[in-house]
Amino acid sequence: MPGIGTITASTLAALFGGGAIYLRRRVSRNWLDYTNSGPQDLSSRGVIVVTGASTGLGYETAKEFAKRRATVVLACRDVQKAEEAADRIAKSIDATADPLLSARERLVVSPLDLASLDSVETFADELAAKYSRRGVYALVCNAGVWMPMDQHAKTEDGYEMHFGVNHLGHLALIRAVADRMMTKSKKEDCRVVLVSSGLAKNGKIDMEKQDFVYEGRTQQNGGEDSNSPDNNDDSQSKKKKSHASFAPTGYCDSKLMNALTNRRLAAKFGKTAPHVTTYACCPGFCRTSLGRHVQFPFYKKLLLGPLMLMIQRNSVQGAQNIIHATLEDRDKLESGGMYRDGQIAKSKETKYMDSLDKDLPLKLWNLSEQMLKGMEK
Repeated sequence: MPGIGTITASTLAALFGGGAIYLRRRVSRNWLDYTNSGPQDLSSRGVIVVTGASTGLGYETAKEFAKRRATVVLACRDVQKAEEAADRIAKSIDATADPLLSARERLVVSPLDLASLDSVETFADELAAKYSRRGVYALVCNAGVWMPMDQHAKTEDGYEMHFGVNHLGHLALIRAVADRMMTKSKKEDCRVVLVSSGLAKNGKIDMEKQDFVYEGRTQQNGGEDSNSPDNNDDSQSKKKKSHASFAPTGYCDSKLMNALTNRRLAAKFGKTAPHVTTYACCPGFCRTSLGRHVQFPFYKKLLLGPLMLMIQRNSVQGAQNIIHATLEDRDKLESGGMYRDGQIAKSKETKYMDSLDKDLPLKLWNLSEQMLKGMEK
């Protein structure tokens, strides 16, 4: 009888393995691979700035740009970690790819803490001083935080951490870099890329309460959101039933802000600097270190780990969406659009944004501008 048991176990293992392979192939069949697409030589373009480039999606994005001979600024909070990342990228690139300039020389590490508006200003000043003549081709706003709301984390300036880093810090960076080094550029193509998320569809922005600014939105499981808008000013056209989510409300809200800011930037640049385009992108459900601040029980990791491996993208796969938005021919893209896997995302997040108050991007922009002006020295 041991033989039967052995055969049964082997059969079950084979069935499970085959099912896992089938599921993985089915889930990933439409994932974008931009590795051999787009321009392969970026040496003649302006610099590309990538925030949060020391790990995860930002690292793989910067690595691909460096392979294509771009000068890449790794804008990171942890400078030592960023220097180590730049060294690894340089070693991975064929030394003969660019005989005039080594890969390491084209990878420039610059300190940037998006939780500090002073740090953003200093970074922008140093960038302008170093590259004012060459200019910036692309600003990739990739860095982000994902933290449990019960930690009540704040930025140096007192803002709720997700709002302050994922939204306001990046907006301050866009204002400083784009206005000084992109809108006045004589180059025909400059762009801003904001890394959003499919979780934007779970975001809510109540412009009356504005609780997302300092404390962060709270959520009640199984009922209406605790700060769902009362719609007296039609600030959001629909109420949504709240569903318990694994994602912090602040993170979801900030990713919605990224997508709405993208739309507002497109409208702004379309009038004042049409050579500057802006895109949001959704990298998909990726396996990165973004949730490193979240304590996840070991038994859940054990139970869910195999499933996650089958449905998650790795950092290289997720980065393809960022690379596409940064390098694809602008004639094939729509400024203000949110892209996933090479095309406009037409799923729940886009439909949700379309259902909101049409003036919400402008209202959020004006509120954010007031805060940034209030911080100016």
